[in-house]
This record gives sequence, structure tokens and C-alpha cells, in this order.
Amino acid sequence: MTAAALVVSDSPRARAAAETVLVAVALGVFADVLFYDAALGLNAPLWIGALVAAVLYISRHREERASTVEVACLALSFAASAALAWRGSPALQALLFLASGAFLVLGVAVRSGLPWRRAGVAVLLGGLFAAGIAIAAGVYRVQASLELHNHVLRRSKEGAGTTARIVVIGAPLLLIFGLLFASADAVFEDHLADLIRIDLGPVVQHLFWLLAGAWFAGGVTWATFEGRLFEVPEPRLPEARRLKASEVGVVLGALAVLFAAFVAVQLRYLFGGHDLVQDTVGLTYAEYARRGFFELVAAAVLLLPVLLLADWARRRGARANTIYRVLAALLVSLLFVVMLSAVQRMRVYEEAYGLTEARLYVVAVLLWLAAVFALFFRTLLLGRNDWFVAGSVGAAAGVLAILVAIAPDALIASRNIERASVEHPFDAYHAAGLGADAAPILARDLDRLSPSDACIVARSLLDHWGDGSGDDLRSWNWSRAAAARAVDGERAALEAACDGQP
Repeated sequence: MTAAALVVSDSPRARAAAETVLVAVALGVFADVLFYDAALGLNAPLWIGALVAAVLYISRHREERASTVEVACLALSFAASAALAWRGSPALQALLFLASGAFLVLGVAVRSGLPWRRAGVAVLLGGLFAAGIAIAAGVYRVQASLELHNHVLRRSKEGAGTTARIVVIGAPLLLIFGLLFASADAVFEDHLADLIRIDLGPVVQHLFWLLAGAWFAGGVTWATFEGRLFEVPEPRLPEARRLKASEVGVVLGALAVLFAAFVAVQLRYLFGGHDLVQDTVGLTYAEYARRGFFELVAAAVLLLPVLLLADWARRRGARANTIYRVLAALLVSLLFVVMLSAVQRMRVYEEAYGLTEARLYVVAVLLWLAAVFALFFRTLLLGRNDWFVAGSVGAAAGVLAILVAIAPDALIASRNIERASVEHPFDAYHAAGLGADAAPILARDLDRLSPSDACIVARSLLDHWGDGSGDDLRSWNWSRAAAARAVDGERAALEAACDGQP
């Protein structure tokens, strides 16, 4: 009996619920087929693509076409999932996995009425949270919308009651007599132990992928039907509790003075060179950069919520608006110098200590913050926040696309090999822990490393990729396949790298 046969009325809501059940079950089975006992790879775009296709088809079938922004969110989700089949860096794959899900949730939020163009940060976060709740509650909403035949409900309840009585009465009896017979006969005990020795791990994994895939797919699909699921009000503060113009001026003005003092010091070092730092604080410029880089990044990250919170909490009026905009613009301008100092420190830091994933990704965050603050500066100049949130999301997608294009692990391996010298030793153990994107470069440039470093790297490459990528078709990944080909092509050199090494 199909889901459509269980529907009493011909109401659009009941038909949509039946369609959602069919889609959820199909995609749940598809998720189990693709992801059970498999790494992320080709399976990710296949499943996300199937979900996106189902959402778009159902929307069109119900004559509720998706808007351009919804289609863009779905396309970005699919693009992020497709990149999972391209790049093999674990850190980058984690970011892509989160981004793919986030763009799907954002699409649901837009479908549900999120004012994406003029939404503030609080409204955006509230909309994403509400959309996530709507997706999680999709199963409950679907079953509540199914209008089933009375005899079907009655038979289901009777069947559930019968099953419960059988379990309650039969299970204890089987357990008691089974234990008695097992104690009485060693051969029976051995056969009974073989019978009940079941590995539940595969069963649990199958159930997880079936239920997780069906639940998420059903929630997203149902949200496209229900449309406006929630209202996300802008958080408001009573006028009497809002900050006065003088209070905002003093707080932001004090911050501006502090930023200006720091920038004045930084300008000396930015243009004064390494010797000035060593003469002033007794540190090499590399040590100086290592000490302050992450602190400057933290300062850049913290300033935006401070400015947004001050804008939300302040009183309105011509004088108050002018004070806020002038001081906020001054702080943002000074922050760009702070960020420039952070980038300069990162450059020196990398020259002295090498490039790592953490350092590269923090620079990526700085790049995104620069775009966000440029958009924020625009809102200060124009006096409106249209495109600020949408532009920030777009900037995040752009930075993620750059990371995918440059292959962070490959860039790290290449850069660290180029700078390797007596003064700047190559960190072979760090290189050995890089992902698949780095393997072709490490295998190709093995002869540029010292014998001990080459041995460490060669052993790691052979251990990880010596038997091929290890992927089946579901988990196929371009970078992992390229790593396996590179190691196979350089196998002789890799196997000989440890000759004479302990």
C-alpha cells in the first residue's frame, strides 16, 4: 500500500505530506547505500544533488517555484558537496561539509520568509536557528498532516498493542528458561552463545544512515511546502534603556584612542624594519610576530560584534547617528591597519617557522573579515544595511572557493619545501600528517629533503597511499586518487628513501 493510498482527503497538505514521506524514505535508503562504511567523496554530491533535485522538482510540481535566492543557496550547497569529491584535506573537507549543510538550512530560511537582503545579524542567526528547528521537526509535521483511514489507524494501534504484550510476556519467559537450560547443558550453552553473539555495529550504522538521511531530507522537503514557518522579530530594547549618544561616544571614542595608539606603534615597525623591533624589545622580528599574530586576529574578530551591539543598543537621532557613524568608521579604518599588521606578522612568522594549516586558515579568516568590514563601512557611509548580511555570506562562500582552488595542503607542502634550509628546518612530521593534496608534491620533491626527513615522509606516503587510495566508487575523491597515482609512480624512490636510515 503506497503512502498516497492511505490519504483520506484530496487536500494539498495531505498530498504534500504523502509525497514528502516517499521522498524521505527514498533518500534515506540512498543515504545508507552511499555512506554506509564509506568515506566522504563522490557520495556527497550524489546525495545532495538528489535532495536538491527533489526539492526543485516538488516545488515546480506544486506550482511554488523556488526564488532565485533559494536556487542560489541550493546551488552553493551542491557546489560545496561537489568539492568534497575534489579536495582531500580533512580540515577543508570538514569546512565543506558544514558549508553544504549551512547553505541548505539558509535556503530553507529564505523560503520561510527570511528578509535576506535587509536582515541584520541577529535576524539571520535567528532565521537559521528557526530553520534548523523546522527541519528537525519536519517528521512530526509530516505525520500530523497525513490523513489516514480510520481502519488503518485502528489496525496499527491493535498491532502495536499485540506486539507490546508479546514482548512483555514472552521475553522474560524465554530469558528464564534459556538460562536454566544453558546452565544444565554445556553443549546447549555453547550453541545458545553462538546464536546470540550478534555484531550490532553494522545494524546501528545502517539504521543511522537510513534515519538521518530520511529525517533531514523529509524536513527540507516539507519546509519547501509549508513556506513561511516562522517570524523572526528584530530584537528590541526599550527606549529608556538604550545607550545615550554620550555613552556610545565615550566607549567607542576610548576604543578609537586605544586603536590609534596601537596603530601608531605598528606603523613604526611596518616601515621601520626588523632591526627596529630588535633594538626596542630585544626580540627578533619572527619572535615578535609569533607573539602577537593571533591576538591581533582575535581583536579583529571581536570588534565587529562590539560595533553591531553598540548600533543595536544606542538611541536614534541625528546627533547620535553622527557620533556612532564617525567613531565606527574611524575604528574600522584603524582596524584595517591592525589587520595589515597581522598579515605582515604572518608573513614573517611563516618565513621563520613555516606554513601550517592553522596559520593558513587564520589568514583566510582575515581575508573574509576584510570583506565583511568593507561591507560594514559601506553601511556606515550610506546609512543602510542592505546587502551587509548577504554580502558577508557571499564573501564566506568566496573565501571557501579560494581555499578549494589553492588546495591548502598542497600549498603548505610546496612552500615549506621551498623555504627549507639550515636556518629554516623542514618539519617532516608535520608534512607527513598533511592530506592527500600534498602527496604528489611530497613524492615529486623527495630528493630536495634531507635523508632523515625524506625517510619520514616516504614511510608516511607509502603507509597512506602505497596500496592505492582505498576508495570504492562511492568514496572516490580526485585528490586521494591523484595521491595514489603519484606514490605508485615514485614507488622506487620512496622505497629507497630509508636505505641506510635507522
